[in-house]
Amino acid sequence: MENFRIGGTEFLKIYAKTDVGRVRSINQDCYDFCVVSENLAWAVVCDGMGGESFGEIASNIAKNTIKENFENFFTTNKKDYTIDGIKKIIVESVAKANENIFNKSKEEDFSNMGTTIVIAVVLKKSLHIAHVGDSRAYVISANKIRQLTSDHSFVQEMVKSGKITPQEARTSLQKNIITRALGVESSVSVDYENFTLNDGDRVFLCTDGLTNYIDGDDFFDYFLKYSEESIPEVLVKGANDLGGSDNVTVLLISNFKS
Repeated sequence: MENFRIGGTEFLKIYAKTDVGRVRSINQDCYDFCVVSENLAWAVVCDGMGGESFGEIASNIAKNTIKENFENFFTTNKKDYTIDGIKKIIVESVAKANENIFNKSKEEDFSNMGTTIVIAVVLKKSLHIAHVGDSRAYVISANKIRQLTSDHSFVQEMVKSGKITPQEARTSLQKNIITRALGVESSVSVDYENFTLNDGDRVFLCTDGLTNYIDGDDFFDYFLKYSEESIPEVLVKGANDLGGSDNVTVLLISNFKS
């Protein structure tokens, strides 16, 4: 997979970059996307976990499963897509990815591997987001940024219960403990939501290698200062300059039209 990719049409563009960081020897993050038409695109970002290269294997199984299922659905179905239909293919694809990783993990020497996943499907002004784990999705508009996903993590549960503040969560030594991932169990619960996009909105996906260093509120400053094409590069560099202790992946979808 390329370290940096650009794809799109006149009206819909995607920019993405992944990097191993400054500490790790293997990049267990991965991403993929496809701009199917001028008003339809999908994207997926994964962050693998497990010893040796097992996380890399898990994240790529998830990515490739999503790609295969989405290609079959979006390129062979020449019909009007419905919200329920898109939700169904997303949830079914994540379930299949979970099954594939779980079955692989039962093989000798492949135990204890898994991956997070965050998916975006854009159809005109309709945005479909699904995730498992702590990889995130945001919408960046002209004057604000909004986080669309809630981390499946130990510290996020503590924030929800009021035991710690969001600021304390950012520096917690337990911030990387996730409570849900693909491949860990035979089935998995997927969080899914549908949103309406406005003109000029941009969808942003990333792994925790970025958000451990640069929080959502800080993203907005980058979008004010830099071109969309350069956003993945400067955000990855920013995370690495601040420590780069993890792999980092960022993906930006922009230029929505009715």
